[in-house]
Amino acid sequence: MSLLAACGKPSKNTEQDENPVENFSGLVSINGTELYCKIIGSGEPVVILHGGPGLDHTYLLPHFLALADKYQLIFYDQRGGGQSSINVDTASISMENFIEDLEGIRKHFEVGKISLMAHSFGGLIAMNYAIKYPENLNSMILIGSVAPTSEMMQSASLLDAANVSPEDSIEFNEILTSEEMANGEAAAIEKLMRLSFKRQFFNKNFADSLNLSITERFITTSGLLSGLQKDLIDFDLTDELAQVTVPTLIIYGDYETTYKVSDEILYKTMPNGQNWVLRDCGHFPFIEKKNDFERIVNNFMAGLKE
Repeated sequence: MSLLAACGKPSKNTEQDENPVENFSGLVSINGTELYCKIIGSGEPVVILHGGPGLDHTYLLPHFLALADKYQLIFYDQRGGGQSSINVDTASISMENFIEDLEGIRKHFEVGKISLMAHSFGGLIAMNYAIKYPENLNSMILIGSVAPTSEMMQSASLLDAANVSPEDSIEFNEILTSEEMANGEAAAIEKLMRLSFKRQFFNKNFADSLNLSITERFITTSGLLSGLQKDLIDFDLTDELAQVTVPTLIIYGDYETTYKVSDEILYKTMPNGQNWVLRDCGHFPFIEKKNDFERIVNNFMAGLKE
């Protein structure tokens, strides 16, 4: 179905209507807060869950735009982050509310059953949503997802930390001790994050293609999102995921630390899980292996209709 009628605030730009690229962007009231949403493209609706926590949807662009030729992509900035409202109580920052925010997005745009595409931390939200609302899902695509247990997530973090080169370690310390960082300047935070993400690429030359949108609000949102830690200390979704029968595509790069600790467990746990491992690729396959990524996603989605 087309979501334009359900958006409530569609663009009236004539040129945009003739060649729809962005169908809607703005804040919508969801589950007691306001979430920033962006809808691009036409076709079957697919809700996109970004990673983080603390990032927003913008790092997925323009890399996902080719998919908008076939699907209507519904991006949103998760609770308390990005361009979504920061007027939220820290107590409301919980996995339960992140799940209900996603369900609120589905209801607001009157999608019916949804297909989910989730990257990194977004994968944890998607898995939890699938456990609670399996009847509302058509399919799920997990891209470089965090692990389904806290123990595996911590193991992946340790492996990731071990990938820091001596040169990067020196640069990390220089940024951390800089006056700009002491003042909480967005530019310093972006430098630190970009350096951190660099080691998650197999081909470091692709790191500059990552579009980070770090603003002065980031310090505030990071403080709010610390409320999630209580839900990440101790969890294990494997038994519950074994009951989720929705068709699920799991994509990892073979250079990714989470792939090394949880990939086999994750896809073997899910009854309808399909596994794709991209060689010489890290945490951002939609950047490093763009053509392969799009082919795999399109083939999976097409196969659901057969």
